Amino acid sequence: MTDKLERVAEFSTLLALVVKKWGQLISDGQKHPPELNKQLELLSKLGKLTTARLTTIINGKFLEANPDWGKTPKKTIDVDVYAVFQDAQRHTCIRVAQSSKMVTFIPMATELMVYDLSHYEFEKLYTKQLTDYPVKKAAQLYLEAKWLNSSPLAKRHLDFICGNTFTDPVKGEPPKKEPTMATAAQTAGKAPAKAPVKVVAKPPAKAAPTKAAPVKAAPVKAAPVKAAPVKAAKAPAKAEKKESAGRTNKHAGKKITVVAKENPKREGTAAHDIFSLYKTGQTVEQFLEAGGTVVALDYDSKKGFIKLA
Repeated sequence: MTDKLERVAEFSTLLALVVKKWGQLISDGQKHPPELNKQLELLSKLGKLTTARLTTIINGKFLEANPDWGKTPKKTIDVDVYAVFQDAQRHTCIRVAQSSKMVTFIPMATELMVYDLSHYEFEKLYTKQLTDYPVKKAAQLYLEAKWLNSSPLAKRHLDFICGNTFTDPVKGEPPKKEPTMATAAQTAGKAPAKAPVKVVAKPPAKAAPTKAAPVKAAPVKAAPVKAAPVKAAKAPAKAEKKESAGRTNKHAGKKITVVAKENPKREGTAAHDIFSLYKTGQTVEQFLEAGGTVVALDYDSKKGFIKLA
């Protein structure tokens, strides 16, 4: 007990010194000198925290002590840090945002979706940051994997990283001055082409009375026209069959065994609610009918939270 209290006191003292001496440098995002790296390593051992987590804590404490620092544009910190991480099975993910409590990321799984985990849960799952792996390259590989389904939000994040769009999914819409001007220029260029079409369309309207006799024959063909809605109604039914066929999964017919003693997902999230639907002895079809997803089955079975047999 005494050793623990001493370690906590040493950690707090060293952290305060680092914030005072190196807080501005860390907030500016500058390169860490060797002396700072040694102090971060010592803090990491004392507090059992990763360097990335320590940097976030130091930055937060520095900004608390210097509230006016963030008001200067040159010294504002972008907390939405894009980076590539890897788990013990060498599966990668892209971190797209983080706050003082949560990490938002996109894992390379059977379906590209955006997930939220606490810093502790994220660092426990993804133990290594690939600092030499360009985030843009990883995002391009994710997008080029055409066999993976992608949620709209995940695709917006990946497109923004690759430079395919200027809309930041976290910060919102960019200024729209240039797109508005470009749209106006295109509209102005197309307007003259539309005007002659309207003028030419008027003469046939005047000639319509001369074709009054053929118009009387039109009601005879009205009966086949009524049959058209019947054929149109069948088209959606075929589409539904194709869609339902596409929902087949490799786990069909298997039964679920819950391995995790407690729900490993963060309470209050959609992932927590989906995990609570698992029941030992339950079939995959029953889980999906209750509101579960194939993505959850793949992810949870891969992580060892459940077994499928």
